[in-house]
Amino acid sequence: MSFVEARIGNIRITGFLGEGGMGKVYAGIDEKLRRDVALKALRGDHLDGAARARLLREARALSRLSHPNVCAIYDLIEAPEGDFLVLERIHGRTLQAALADGLAAAEKLRIAREIAAALVAAHAQGIVHRDLKLANVMLTDAGAVKVLDFGLARPSGEGAGLAEVLEPGGMDTAAEWTALLSTSFGRVVGTAACMSPEQARGEAVTTASDVYSLGLLFQELFTGRPPYPPNLPLPLLLIKAQEGDTLPVSGIDRDLAALLVRMKNPRPAERPTAVDVAHRLERIRGKPKRRLRQATAAAVVVLLVAGAVKYTLDLRRERDLAVAARAEAERARAESEEVARFLEEVFQASDPRLGKGGDTPARELLDQGARRVRTELRGQPLVRARLMGAIGRIYVRLGLFPQAQPLLEEALAVRRRELGPESLEVAQSLLDLGNHQLEQSRKQAEPLLRRALALREHALGPEDPAVAEVLQLLGVCLGRLQGDWKGAEPVLRRAASIRENDPRSPELAHALYELAIVRHTLHDTAEAERLFRRALVLREELLPPDHPDVASSTIALGVLLANADRCAEAIPFYRRGLASYEKRLGPEHHLVALTLSNLGICFVSLGDFAAAEPALLRSLKIREDVFGPDHAELVPSLWGLARLYRETGRRADLEAACARGLANAAGVFSEASFYVRDLRAWRAEGARSARR
Repeated sequence: MSFVEARIGNIRITGFLGEGGMGKVYAGIDEKLRRDVALKALRGDHLDGAARARLLREARALSRLSHPNVCAIYDLIEAPEGDFLVLERIHGRTLQAALADGLAAAEKLRIAREIAAALVAAHAQGIVHRDLKLANVMLTDAGAVKVLDFGLARPSGEGAGLAEVLEPGGMDTAAEWTALLSTSFGRVVGTAACMSPEQARGEAVTTASDVYSLGLLFQELFTGRPPYPPNLPLPLLLIKAQEGDTLPVSGIDRDLAALLVRMKNPRPAERPTAVDVAHRLERIRGKPKRRLRQATAAAVVVLLVAGAVKYTLDLRRERDLAVAARAEAERARAESEEVARFLEEVFQASDPRLGKGGDTPARELLDQGARRVRTELRGQPLVRARLMGAIGRIYVRLGLFPQAQPLLEEALAVRRRELGPESLEVAQSLLDLGNHQLEQSRKQAEPLLRRALALREHALGPEDPAVAEVLQLLGVCLGRLQGDWKGAEPVLRRAASIRENDPRSPELAHALYELAIVRHTLHDTAEAERLFRRALVLREELLPPDHPDVASSTIALGVLLANADRCAEAIPFYRRGLASYEKRLGPEHHLVALTLSNLGICFVSLGDFAAAEPALLRSLKIREDVFGPDHAELVPSLWGLARLYRETGRRADLEAACARGLANAAGVFSEASFYVRDLRAWRAEGARSARR
């Protein structure tokens, strides 16, 4: 169907521009704002309800991405004729066409820097491009770079066979193969010649995947040759993409070639971030002169890390001159540890338990520190590992799980290599990774935590506070994640018993809090309330009033009261905890979502449906943004919405919420879980009502 000469909202369509994988693109005029626009008609014929909803959510998120090198999304129109994206109209040519016409070396470097800047802005908001290639980059008539189709290059829905291949036409993409394959790992979506290995295998696509694709783009931009031999059959091309088997980079600046090799590392954790790529390109442009850092806080980190690097070199020279100076070497190592300790304290400014939350310069400092320690402390692997662990833990507390994972994994690998598999430092890294998995409700947490527990018990004895730390996380894993509450109880009682040796500590409060959750779940309301109140009293005495742990205890009491049919008493506790979380952690944190779902369910119990629905929908949206649309963490929000729709007789909405909740719960929640039990029962009840 053609929309030429049609009117969609305020847009009068004036012509047809082309067609890509997501739909036809038209030229138009926004008659209200008097500006030229491009209108993309999103293909909805192959999208089921969930896929269409996901696409629309992505479009809304992208509309908030404002950067001079990103093609702006002005609006999303949901009209009877279909769904339309209103885009910035770009007058110019694709980078593919410009490269064919010829570009000067300096111009190529400028273009590369602007593309990297666009990625930096997108990745900072958690947006992944998924299909970065020459045809998705345009140069305006004035020479500015515009990156197209952020986050929307992934078609969704069913119907792709094992070897279905789409060949989009128009808009300079007619010669490009786009593969849409079903594999044992998942779905492979994107342009085969531009995929990272993990994307070609159908695995999760992350910001690191974009960096790999950018490396392939840069290789063709700077060398003038594609990264794969020409005319490869698609199956062979996919195999090469899955293995990261590209042509070598040659004939360009040595530093630039080294950067491209790092960007094309088959292991995502070993690739630089987009920020690091932009930084390196800037250094290459102005080498050998480096840019001065403008932010004072960032300069402190730079100087400290640079000092650590210089110190390592000085130490090596001293050892060469005086091998027998063992005492001096010991002093030097101690000083190096002090450097690491001080840097940890600097990074703690980003810890939400100590800072004020939200988007602050401390987060910028944290990102700067993460970037520098991964690239400039190669001579001090244990210092690097310690700092990566510290930064990774703070990312986890901020709910920035993708940023945390490569740091924590690299810290573990370095410590195993340098210290052996039995060291206490390895135990710390295992604990960090276990907590990272636990915070995302992943069952991989348990083996990591059990290994960390064994190492600490062997090295420190069974009564050490460090053992209690692991026991607490393991108890949470067994109870909250796996539903083995009876198995969790002795683990948490043992942790609390160890913590009682320091009766006025936040750690004891945390152990009591977790044990209270177990007793509450096992229907011992009286002991649970006693434990919760004792934990809250300790936390209020020892911590600032808006500390997240105080909020957790406050909310836990709300949950207990709500489950005891005392919802009117519970709501003030929920609201107090929610305000604290939003202040400290920011409005999009997953703990904010948890509190909103509890509050919404309480409103349902009181019959205040008008207040319940926005709380539950906001909870669901935050969880979708943090964990993804198919994650088990969405189940409580979906359960609350299903209960609301059941109470209000909204059968279609009830069916959708139940179906999605059961799909997301599969493989994570047991059939005995009340979430699964209720969702199945409500769905069947709704189906029976519809047949009457």
